[in-house]
Amino acid sequence: MWPSVSSGTQPAFCGGSFEPSDISSILRKMEYAWPSYDGSNDSFWSHEYDKHGSCAKDSPGMDTVFGFFNTTIGIWENLDIMGAMNAAGVYPSDSQSYKVEDIVRGMSQKLGYAPVIGCSDGDINTMALCFDRSLQLGPCPSSLTGCDSDSYVKLPKASY
Repeated sequence: MWPSVSSGTQPAFCGGSFEPSDISSILRKMEYAWPSYDGSNDSFWSHEYDKHGSCAKDSPGMDTVFGFFNTTIGIWENLDIMGAMNAAGVYPSDSQSYKVEDIVRGMSQKLGYAPVIGCSDGDINTMALCFDRSLQLGPCPSSLTGCDSDSYVKLPKASY
């Protein structure tokens, strides 16, 4: 969850810091839904909160470290992101590749809005869905770009 303004720019490092103990009660959910793509989870989550979450304090339920992560995980669960991926024919696999355009189209049909898929070394490493300040799903700004729609990517099994 990265806050942004209507122009698509993203504020960063708005104050506050992450402590692993802040999310101890949702640790299992975090490990499943928001694992680090590269490196330790605590370092990754610290980066996510310090850079992005600290700027989300004006959004409902996101005024604390726990609130930021718990609210974000709740949104992920309510939108059933993995179910939407499966409906698009995308399953975690270390060998199967999927066309980015097909993933975006399938996710858009299920969720009503198109995600922006980020990739690195042929793997999906981010998926951006855009929300307004009241946490309602909506279109992403055109300034937010991802992988080329004609490229093929994998959703590594180790991620889920």
